[in-house]
Amino acid sequence: MLQDKYLDLLIEDYNNCFEQMRYYDNQINEYIKFIITFYVAVFGTIATLFGIDGINKISIIPYIKMGLIILGLLGTIFLLIIIKNRVYFVLMARYINCIRGDVFKDLKILNSVSIYTDKNKPEYWDSYSSQILLAHVCILFNCISFCLFISYYSNELFIIFGAGILLYAIQVIVISKYLKVKDRNSKINIHKEQL
Repeated sequence: MLQDKYLDLLIEDYNNCFEQMRYYDNQINEYIKFIITFYVAVFGTIATLFGIDGINKISIIPYIKMGLIILGLLGTIFLLIIIKNRVYFVLMARYINCIRGDVFKDLKILNSVSIYTDKNKPEYWDSYSSQILLAHVCILFNCISFCLFISYYSNELFIIFGAGILLYAIQVIVISKYLKVKDRNSKINIHKEQL
């Protein structure tokens, strides 16, 4: 029957999306390992170079500055990858919740364990999600490399830390606004479809 084909397709689609959602969630562990190892290696190299006697510290400063600039650019790319991962994860989770919610409603299943059945959940910007927490770690490392870069031009701690805090705030505001707009736009599209 045609209805059985659609049911089979829906079950297969649900399973594939659930697998994809797990994939995006598992990516976070890989990102954490890579990002922390990467930053620790770079910061460790810089500290080692300054700790070795016999190296002309002045001659390596331009290379360290260039390394910090590259580190900042790579950190921004890491941040974008993390946020993109969050977007994909939310899309898959919402689709699964939509299917689950319709099935629960049609079969009159009581959701006694409060599993998500709302197609608007999870939020794109959820301060406690693993993706957003990793984004904060990445932003923190970006700010540390920026502060180290600024320290070559100023010895004023107020300027160095002020610049780092400002950069942290800017990055958090930009990604939170982006994700909140994405959330708002997805809810507007859902309401348009219901009309």
